Amino acid sequence: MSREAFKAYLVRCVQDELLTEAQARDLLRQFDNDELDTSDMPLPLNEAIDTPTERDAELAILALITLGMLAKDGLQALSDARKDVLRERLQDRFQSEARRLTEALYDGSKLGIWQRGMSDLIRDNILQQAQVGLGDVITAERLAELIPGIQEQQAFLSRFADEIRARDLIGQPMSLGEARNRAELYAGAGRAEWFRSDMSITGEEGTVIDFISQDDESTCQDCLAADSSGPYLHDDPTLPIPGSVCLGGGRCRCELRERYAPEEARRLAA
Repeated sequence: MSREAFKAYLVRCVQDELLTEAQARDLLRQFDNDELDTSDMPLPLNEAIDTPTERDAELAILALITLGMLAKDGLQALSDARKDVLRERLQDRFQSEARRLTEALYDGSKLGIWQRGMSDLIRDNILQQAQVGLGDVITAERLAELIPGIQEQQAFLSRFADEIRARDLIGQPMSLGEARNRAELYAGAGRAEWFRSDMSITGEEGTVIDFISQDDESTCQDCLAADSSGPYLHDDPTLPIPGSVCLGGGRCRCELRERYAPEEARRLAA
């Protein structure tokens, strides 16, 4: 790594409050004295954040067919019940893959390989969940709506990778358990896109939407509050989205359900 690239990394870490200015200066001094091994660093920002294409969306669905999670007759043949099952399977698979990648990192894999693998996993999961929720291949317009969210998650991941290495450099390494738990949380973004794409929520006149929390000891307060504050109208800008509102991110198993309730809908619209 060049001095300029390492300095840019340190500046990022200070701006994100991962390192103090004093720690950054000391690490730059160590770099100048050849006292640091910087052969395994996070990806630069221009490589860490993608712009997904329609081809990426197609490949994400082909991967589900290859894995046996989706029949060859495709998305349009999915029943609502099957869509629900696939949503949970995709979330489980994301968490499993995130754990595998993170365990490989702590077993000697390179940080850049972990970051690239996690970035691809995040992108594909969001694209898959959005298309399964829709029950169809996404349009170019829907892809354009998804890109900012994918890039936001990749930016969060970039900061996560920066933190892993920063803590190594100052002798305060992140534990495998902490890294693994944080990696699994990125599944929540895909779950949220499933519900944003779900065509079973029609928004027809007289309908309301209930936020259904799991209401057990592991349900976070934000999800319990979203449940108790409902129901909601389809076009309510405060409508909480499972996987997005949840403090547990990828551990969220809450749902949205639409029901016909004209009196409640009129009250909410008043």
